[in-house]
Amino acid sequence: MNHFKEALIQAPDEPRALQTNPTTSGTPKTKADQYANLTIRVQKRQRLHWLIEAKKQGTSLTSAITDALNERFGKAD
Repeated sequence: MNHFKEALIQAPDEPRALQTNPTTSGTPKTKADQYANLTIRVQKRQRLHWLIEAKKQGTSLTSAITDALNERFGKAD
């Protein structure tokens, strides 16, 4: 069995806070509250690795990517 699949199966199953998708969780009140999709091409193997690691840490790829971009480039005014 692929070691990524094994890790996914063996990932800890602890309770996590319910995460909502900001694009579907309600109607934006202002233009500043609107969201846009961001697409990047990465190797499937790398994406699966990141997905497994995010699950182990109880977070999402969206949150991890957003945090990394905010740290490197700062938040919009």
